[in-house]
Amino acid sequence: MTTVAFVGAKGAPGVTTTVCAVAAVWPDVRPVVVAECDPAGGDLAARFGLGTERGMASLVLAARAEAGRGPTSAPSLDPHVQELPGGLGVVVGPVGADAASVVDQQLALLPARSWRGVDGSADREDLVIDCGRLTPDAPGQRRILLEADLVVLVARGDASSIVNGRWAADRLADLRGDRSTTRLVLVEPVSFEPGEIADVIGLPLVGCIPHDTPAAETLCGVPSSARSLARSALITAARKVAHDCAAPAVAKGLRNAS
Repeated sequence: MTTVAFVGAKGAPGVTTTVCAVAAVWPDVRPVVVAECDPAGGDLAARFGLGTERGMASLVLAARAEAGRGPTSAPSLDPHVQELPGGLGVVVGPVGADAASVVDQQLALLPARSWRGVDGSADREDLVIDCGRLTPDAPGQRRILLEADLVVLVARGDASSIVNGRWAADRLADLRGDRSTTRLVLVEPVSFEPGEIADVIGLPLVGCIPHDTPAAETLCGVPSSARSLARSALITAARKVAHDCAAPAVAKGLRNAS
């Protein structure tokens, strides 16, 4: 399993929409699952009319039970996954901030990596994690950002967002030890050249997500044509981001196959 955690700087940059777009076009080396780990509360259950009985809350409870059986024991991810229209698997987060904060606190108390599900079929699934906005006082989010194979900072391109993006990049570097496994995605519109923004924030740029209202609305649950979504500018940009972010998964899959 390769984990890629997406986290936003201040300014509601659209982390959930970006995560769904990237996961929807993830390379076919292994299946991919989206996990909502936003300490402020998830959006996918409300967007798509899903229940929250199965999701991050039930996965954390299962991980706690398995932790009592030994330090290497972990739950299967599969019982906690639901499907969005189109077949994308998701582990939905609690809708409200209070419940999401409780799940975040519990994530921080579990044995290392046990919450992700690493036995059976779950070991063949990559995990794309929606961490929401970077929150200094969220221990579960902090743990995910520390343990993820790759972290992607999502930021807007206006002046205030660039300043906040630099702050977020510095905090991630402090947490992870360096910037070598952290990337940047910009959400348009941007007020400056994307390369210049990346230089100021101090992270390699892997893509710019365009302002594409119809495609974004589809990813938010508004019914639309699958063909139109597949041809949209948003999905085209997401394919590049997915390819770059999945590179560790591709390499791992090739090694395991050899």
